[in-house]
Amino acid sequence: MFVQKLLAEADTSILTGAGTTLSLRDFAEGAPVSTLIPLDVFDLQNALDSRLSPPESGGVRLVRVQNPMATLDEYEIHAPTDGRPMLVDISHGAGQLHVASGYAVVLIRSGQPVDVVALDGTDVTVVVGRGNASRVSAAGHCSVTVFAEPGSRGILDVRDRDASVELHGDTSRFRIANSFDWDF
Repeated sequence: MFVQKLLAEADTSILTGAGTTLSLRDFAEGAPVSTLIPLDVFDLQNALDSRLSPPESGGVRLVRVQNPMATLDEYEIHAPTDGRPMLVDISHGAGQLHVASGYAVVLIRSGQPVDVVALDGTDVTVVVGRGNASRVSAAGHCSVTVFAEPGSRGILDVRDRDASVELHGDTSRFRIANSFDWDF
């Protein structure tokens, strides 16, 4: 069972470069935002799958992973396919998130590395918080945008020529790698 509430608290600011900041709420583009705070692993699986528990009509879901969990292991994000984003704020945990459908915005501020894999047909925005680490992979025909806050580090791994990728912010400790040229 997860805790659900309307978003009332201030969101974490996201530095997008050139002194511009925004919050996760800005990605909702004025739609009502409902917040889910999963209490256990099963709640997290349900919260990340809009097919199992759709967000309110016209609304946007924000999943806050803030309860201490050993790891995120591997989870699939099934965002709504109608263009509304699913917002995911990770403040605890590590592991892998596979964005399997729709548009997902992931904020990583857990202090542990979190891998995000954008699968074919998805649109993914990843914000790697100050001092955090991530590996973001673009697999298939997908669109990936990474915002690296100051002091963050990681890899943007482009696995397919059809992937559209962008890297913004403090890129000094972030690198872009392509694995589609590698022989396996």
